[in-house]
Amino acid sequence: MLSWSRWTGSALSASYSDYTALFDLLFEAFLGFGTLIVVLEREHRDLELANEQLRAARERLETMARVDPLTASLNRHAFYSMVEGHRATGDASGCVAVVDLDGLKPVNDTFGHAAGDAAIRAVARAIRQVVRADDLVFRWGGDEFLVVLFGVSEEEARRRLGGLDAMLAVVPVPGSEAPLSVTVSAGVAAFAAVDDLERALETADERMYRRKLTRRATVGSTPS
Repeated sequence: MLSWSRWTGSALSASYSDYTALFDLLFEAFLGFGTLIVVLEREHRDLELANEQLRAARERLETMARVDPLTASLNRHAFYSMVEGHRATGDASGCVAVVDLDGLKPVNDTFGHAAGDAAIRAVARAIRQVVRADDLVFRWGGDEFLVVLFGVSEEEARRRLGGLDAMLAVVPVPGSEAPLSVTVSAGVAAFAAVDDLERALETADERMYRRKLTRRATVGSTPS
C-alpha cells in the first residue's frame, strides 16, 4: 500500500499509518524476542558444556587422588576411603594380602631406577592377572602392594598369589640386555568384618616379612 500511495500520489489514511507503525513495532518486538531466545539457548548450551567439562575435570582429579601413577593401582587414600565406605554400607569379609618385591635395591643399584620401576609395574600387572575383577589392588609402599580379596578363603588367596613368581620369571627391564627373574614375598590373612581389616593387614604384613626372611635364608637373597 505504501508503494501504491507513492505511485498514485494519494495519501493513506491516518488509521492505516498507525496500523503500519504498530505492525512494524510488533514485528521488531517478535524479531528481538526470537533473537533473545536464540542467544539464551546458546548460552544454555555453553553453560551445560562448561558444567560437563567441570564434572569431567573433577572426576579426573578424584581419580588422580586415588590412583598410583606408576602402576595404575589404587593408593592408600583409596584404601581408607574403601574401608569407610564398607563401614557405611555394611560388613565385608575375605582375605587381605601383602605382596613385596624381593631385592628391589640391587635392581636399582645395578640397572638404575627405570629398571626398578619396570619391575614394580610388572608385579602390579601380575597381581591383577591372578585376582578377580572385583578384588582391589593397592600400591602400599615403594615396592609393596596390598590386595583385598572379598569372599575368598586364605587357601584360595594363597593359591592365586602362589603363581606370581612363575609369571615374573622373565621381566624385560631398561639397562639389562637379558630379562630379569623377579620374585615376591606374600603374606595372607583373613578378615570376617571391615573392622578386622586393619588387624588382618598387620598379620599379613608379618607373614610376608617372615616369608622374606625364609627366602633370604634359603636362597641368599637380601630383603628390600
